[in-house]
Amino acid sequence: MKTVAGRVGWVLLLALAPFVAALWAGGTTIPGGNFEPWTPAMLDLDVYRRTGELVLHGQDFYNVEAWLPWIYPPFAALLTVPFALMPVGVAQITWLKAGHCRLALPPPHIGHAAMRGRLAQ
Repeated sequence: MKTVAGRVGWVLLLALAPFVAALWAGGTTIPGGNFEPWTPAMLDLDVYRRTGELVLHGQDFYNVEAWLPWIYPPFAALLTVPFALMPVGVAQITWLKAGHCRLALPPPHIGHAAMRGRLAQ
């Protein structure tokens, strides 16, 4: 029987390869990004960081001359503030890790059906 530490170790080991793949894809998918040194072009995160900075300074985040505007409800702008407070590299890795974690989870309807022991319909 495996120990809890052994199982956690295997989970972390199995999660490492997809995380490195996410870092590589995040750094090289959009033209202008680079993996080594890691300088990704993360357009969505740039919009969120810019919006978070505007919220922190009490400025209008809808009327900004930018390539990608803010299109979400005002409440969502509050959720971008933590990304504006983080250093850029930390925000980029946090953003990629959050996406990686979400992709590692099954869609809710499949997960619930599997727990019930039958396929989702």
